[in-house]
Amino acid sequence: GGGDGAWVLAAIAGDMIDKQAALDDAITRLDASDRRLENLRWRVDDAENARKRLEADNGELRRLLHEERNSDPVAGLGAMGLNGVTDIMDARERLGQLAAKYAQEKRRNAELVHRLQMMHEQSVGAEQLKV
Repeated sequence: GGGDGAWVLAAIAGDMIDKQAALDDAITRLDASDRRLENLRWRVDDAENARKRLEADNGELRRLLHEERNSDPVAGLGAMGLNGVTDIMDARERLGQLAAKYAQEKRRNAELVHRLQMMHEQSVGAEQLKV
């Protein structure tokens, strides 16, 4: 009778509700994985930028090393203005300034190396994420 039709409709409605719930669930999961992917993309971009900075810094270090290896100490003395120094106190004062400048440069290089190590660790971390 008429009761059968109602039961079929109820069954269809129940089925549709279940399917809708499953669909909502799937959409939620998809959104979450989209966000994760976006996040990973940002991290890969960051790592890529860090790698580029690393390469630039490496180039700079190589340039500094090259200059240092190929510098002529006598010409260096001339450039420092020490070749014509006769007064020992004057020479001592100039050398003091040079030592301070050298210490400052050394500190800058140490900071650079530290930054390079940090970046390297970060990019290695990101490389592992990519796999």
